[in-house]
Amino acid sequence: MTPEVTVMMPVHNARPYVQTAVESILGQTFSNFRLLVVDDGSDDGSGEILDELARADARVQLIRRERRGQVETRNELLARATTELLACADADDISLPNRLADQVQRMKKDPDLHAIGCQLHVVDHTGLILRDLRRPVGAEVVRAAFKRGTAVSQPSAMIRRSALLAIGGYRSCYEHAEDYDMFIRVAENGKIDNGEFFGIYYRVHDDSVSHRHAIRQMASADLARATHALRIAGRPDPTHGLRSALPYEDPIMKALVPSAAIYAALEQLRDEPSADPLRKLLGARIDRRQSRCVQRALVDVLLRRDLDALSLLALIRAVSMGPGRFMRCVGTAVRKPRRLSVANSETPAPA
Repeated sequence: MTPEVTVMMPVHNARPYVQTAVESILGQTFSNFRLLVVDDGSDDGSGEILDELARADARVQLIRRERRGQVETRNELLARATTELLACADADDISLPNRLADQVQRMKKDPDLHAIGCQLHVVDHTGLILRDLRRPVGAEVVRAAFKRGTAVSQPSAMIRRSALLAIGGYRSCYEHAEDYDMFIRVAENGKIDNGEFFGIYYRVHDDSVSHRHAIRQMASADLARATHALRIAGRPDPTHGLRSALPYEDPIMKALVPSAAIYAALEQLRDEPSADPLRKLLGARIDRRQSRCVQRALVDVLLRRDLDALSLLALIRAVSMGPGRFMRCVGTAVRKPRRLSVANSETPAPA
């Protein structure tokens, strides 16, 4: 039987979670799919787990190769896909059994729908449900929501291959927010929506992209919003054709992202809690969207610097951005990291 759907899963060092993620796809009530997996140079044993899963189920097609990065891997998956309907899946998330069936039904019912996401249960590294992540419903509501931030979660999405090819796939210069840039460009050409059903257990942990690369992710998202506005106004996109992320000092970045100096200071402070970037950060105007990242950075600086006048100013600024969140940031920063294993990555019971 010819597959109707290609499920695309990039994998890099996801040993604690990847077997559960793959098995959640193989256990879907909709079974006419091919699961296309690219192991992007894993060196933690993920590849060996994937080998076993591919041997056990012919629907799994595995490509193992050297490390090339997230964007190139997603574009390779797109290039290798042969079906019109593409389902995204991440190696640390879990798809609920009816996810593909519900999304295929929506896509077949509405030929003008370019992509469909769903609602998500957020879980920790053990599978414990932390909260629900609700995405907007209704194509016009989703379109408006993209101007503010993420409106569709990539690991929950089913997308038409023709819509992705029409925009040229994912772009390397939007590092760690390449999915957000992709969805904005797809939405410029057609409808995107979310179903009201919960289809994903979305895992958050210390190794996730949004945790490890929060600063660059925010900068790339700001750039995506700025270039979207240019295209809507009929002006050229200066990032078209760029092959790598822009330095914060790049003229394009500085012109389109007013907060580029803030992100540069945050990156410097992450590497070394020196006075110069700290002064720049304390003198900058921080908007509400950036406050969480800045507060977390200030807490980290306070734990690494000797107490002096500048540190006291940083303490006052960090507390003023939210006392309760400040205490949670301190608790997270001083907590010893826990080693993860396959044993503590069980599938949570459906809510």
